[in-house]
Amino acid sequence: MWMASGGSCSPNCNDGYTLNGDWTCNNGALTTATCEPSPCDEAALPITNGAASPCPSTMTSGDECFPTCDAGYTLSGSRSCLRGTLTDTTECQADPCTASSTPGKDGSDGQVYCINGGTIGGTTGSCTCTCPYGYEGTGCEIESPCDEAALPITNGAASPCPSTMTSGDECFPTCDAGYTLSGSRSCLRGTLTDTTECQADPCTASSTPGDDGSDGTFYCVNGGTIGGTTGSCTCTDCNPGYESTSCQMASACTANPLDSTKDGSDGSIHCGEHGSVDGVTGSCTCTCDLGWEGNGCETAGACSASDDSAKDGGDGIFYCINGGTVGGITDACTCTSCDTAYGGASCHVGPCDMEKACYDFNVRNGMTTPEKCAWMAYEAPGCEAK
Repeated sequence: MWMASGGSCSPNCNDGYTLNGDWTCNNGALTTATCEPSPCDEAALPITNGAASPCPSTMTSGDECFPTCDAGYTLSGSRSCLRGTLTDTTECQADPCTASSTPGKDGSDGQVYCINGGTIGGTTGSCTCTCPYGYEGTGCEIESPCDEAALPITNGAASPCPSTMTSGDECFPTCDAGYTLSGSRSCLRGTLTDTTECQADPCTASSTPGDDGSDGTFYCVNGGTIGGTTGSCTCTDCNPGYESTSCQMASACTANPLDSTKDGSDGSIHCGEHGSVDGVTGSCTCTCDLGWEGNGCETAGACSASDDSAKDGGDGIFYCINGGTVGGITDACTCTSCDTAYGGASCHVGPCDMEKACYDFNVRNGMTTPEKCAWMAYEAPGCEAK
């Protein structure tokens, strides 16, 4: 094969090679062309989650380059050129997420705001932060509140405690009248601590009937001593002469035969064996038996006359007839100064009765009965000697 001086030709290169120059002949000097390995165009193709740089737009055969990944991504593979063929195995793979204490970190660069012991999960672009008990929010930045902070309380009301309490807060329920609050309710990271109790107060005395102790005020009068606590009040040790649950009831009066100063103000009244007690404390009476009078019915009354032969003076009424004059006092009555020709303890013995009495006396004593009894100063007309 020969070429005339001044001639040229362009040989054909194999696939993957690119012709560099021509063959030329100049006065017997041959200049040859070469087939160089072909470069790769479009080596700077975009890469997801990264940039092609520093890969050039055209890469020389045999060269290799590594694109740059965004923060939170790591490059896998490379780009290489061989005789015009670009081999691209690159991928920007998402990194496992890492925690950050900077608010606003959303995981787009692999760092996510996650504090207070939150557990990191996921990879760049889809990070998660799982909170421990007591915290919530996307970054566990919020202390959990407490629900059911307004639970009922015995002998009181939950108010002003709210139904949901913010962590770090404390509240104090309201107790009913007669009860005092002990403790408080507090919330710390979702845990409600409740030490509250409405404790019953000591009872106080009231002079108002109907105060039953349900609010700690109990009807207790007449010297009663208050005891117990709200809901179980007592009234004891009443003044003498009073009784019942509130010492409100005057007791039935009792007799005191010894103390003359007892006037019934304490339920005891001076009243002896000859009187009858009645009434209640403050209005006691001592009603004397017939024939008795005075304080305590201890004074025997003056006797009065009666024509009832059964009256013996035990009640101050004495059988005294035929002009007799009653004298003495109860249980010691007398009947004297009988009309003429009458005698006996009650002036009940008349003239005929005395004649018979004289006869009977003489007979009993073995004496002859005279026409007239020697001891009689008067012989009743019409009375025959017996």
